[in-house]
Amino acid sequence: ARERRQAARQVEREELKQIAARRLKEEEARKAEEARAQAEAEAEREAELAPLREAQRKEREAKRAAAAAKAAEARAKAEAEAKEKARAEAEARAKAKAEEEARRREEAKRVAALQATVSLALEGAVECRAPPPGTKMGNMNTMTDEDLEEATDALVEVVATARSSGPAITAAGGAADPSPVSELFATAEDAALALPDICGRASAAAAESFMSAVRLQALMGTGGLAGSVGEVAAAHVARAAGAIAEAEGVAAAKDALAAFEESAVFGARQAALGGDGGEGANTVASFGWSTKAKDWRLDAEEDELDRQLKAPPAPASSSASAPAPLTALHLRAAVAHARQGNRAQATTQVERAIAAESAAVAKALPPMLRAAAGATASEAAMAAAGAGAAAANVGAALLLEGPVLVWARFADLCEAEGGDTAALGRSMATGAVDGLVGPVNQQTRYLRHARALAPCAARHLGADHPVAQKLTSLAEERAPPDALELRRREVAAAPSAPRREKSFEEQMAGWSKFKAAGKEAGPVAGVEVPGPELAWAKRNTAQQLAKTGQLAQASLLFEEAISVKAEHHRDERHPALLEDLLAMEAFYDADGAALDGARERRLEASSRVVRCLEAVAQAADARPRGGVAAKVEAAVVRGAALLRYGAAMAESEELEDSLTVIVMGQDRAGALGAEA
Repeated sequence: ARERRQAARQVEREELKQIAARRLKEEEARKAEEARAQAEAEAEREAELAPLREAQRKEREAKRAAAAAKAAEARAKAEAEAKEKARAEAEARAKAKAEEEARRREEAKRVAALQATVSLALEGAVECRAPPPGTKMGNMNTMTDEDLEEATDALVEVVATARSSGPAITAAGGAADPSPVSELFATAEDAALALPDICGRASAAAAESFMSAVRLQALMGTGGLAGSVGEVAAAHVARAAGAIAEAEGVAAAKDALAAFEESAVFGARQAALGGDGGEGANTVASFGWSTKAKDWRLDAEEDELDRQLKAPPAPASSSASAPAPLTALHLRAAVAHARQGNRAQATTQVERAIAAESAAVAKALPPMLRAAAGATASEAAMAAAGAGAAAANVGAALLLEGPVLVWARFADLCEAEGGDTAALGRSMATGAVDGLVGPVNQQTRYLRHARALAPCAARHLGADHPVAQKLTSLAEERAPPDALELRRREVAAAPSAPRREKSFEEQMAGWSKFKAAGKEAGPVAGVEVPGPELAWAKRNTAQQLAKTGQLAQASLLFEEAISVKAEHHRDERHPALLEDLLAMEAFYDADGAALDGARERRLEASSRVVRCLEAVAQAADARPRGGVAAKVEAAVVRGAALLRYGAAMAESEELEDSLTVIVMGQDRAGALGAEA
């Protein structure tokens, strides 16, 4: 029965499966039919909607085409408007530029009517030739037969000539024939050293010939440059042209002298003076310089000049007019301040004139003078320049830099005013030159080359010009001797005595460093060395000896340096002693500290330093019209002395006495000492 029941249930399950399968097929068939019917319905619907959709598509395409056409039309219109605007703006700019150029041309014409041109050309030649056999150095007309036998034979003759030309010369009837500048020399080296002087004298004479023509026009009543820009302005241009012509002449003369030295005639005469073939041999070189400088007319209105001084500079691209001569404008303003006694404002205007002049000169200098200006920067550059034109033209380069010529022009303008203005102008110019050269211990470029600058200034400014006189005195007082000065001293000491070759140190100071065993040290025999140079040499030698451990000898030379300089200045408290005293003080505080009595010597040096500082302070107090600045300077110097040496006051009675003078003053300190 169980089996029957199981079989029946199995049959029921099979039937149920068949029924489920049948129902599934029926459902699938139903769905398929519904899908087919739906597809047919969709197809019919699509067939009905296709024309409508096509119409909508075409409508959308038509709208897009219309929008694109409208946008293209708008872009074309905007581009056309932009082009028209750009064209209008370009026309406006061109019109504005043309109007500005026209305005500048009109301004240039108006300004040109207020200016005049100083035209000057200097031309010359330098000849190096062998003098006739038997020619002696010196004035042979005044020599006795014995003098002629002992005199040195002349080996080279250098002759320089120069003449000036220009409208002013022509208007005055032409320049006079130039007088040649001729010198005889025993050696070619001596001739090379003297070339700046020879060429400078010839160029200065030609420039003076130009100035004579300017003055002659004024005397003739024809006006000329003296009546248009003034004699001082014309002289400024002539001085600068003369200095440049000097440099050009030196360069040409260097070449002529080198060619002369290489000639067979020179070799024969050098080997045996008086030999055949020497007379008549020569080498010639030409030189020259021309300039055209604008300056303001004397009759220009002051208001107009003030406006020009304050006007902004013209653009570099503008070709309508040349830059205004600012040097003259600033100097006129400086003279106006000087008339009122306003030294500070006048100095400011002169400094601005110097800046304007330096900027203008830097563009106009020939290459050799630019090289010479660079050679003044350091001794290394000078050594590299050697004996070439750059080294020989250092004096002209420094003169043309601006400060010296501008201060000289300012002094001349003040001199023309007369009275207190003239005195103030001279004082300001010489004081500025003093500051330019500086003290000995600073060794400025102008001080190092003062012995070249001073004679150059004397040639082109005139030996009696206050600026030239000041430079000459400063060169003699402060500058080390140059090669030309040392050679002059040698010739003056013993013209016919044979001379050994000297080192650079000997040429600069006249003092030989300690040599190897068997050779003494001391001044070059027969050469009188000035006190400052000898003191400088002794101090330098002492410092070198201190580095090598020769302390006793170094101490002795420090003392000698101070003694020599004090004797030269005839003053134990002269400020020039400070550099030597401070060097000795530092020596006893360092390398020389091991010497017996080093402490006492250091304190003694400190005491002398204090006395020199008090002398500086007293000089500041006594300065005429020094005012508050002088009082402050004196107080600063005294305060510095107290700060540095006050702590050591109890270590030395001498130092205490010196500092007492600093604190109480000379009179009160002397009275206190008398009471004690």
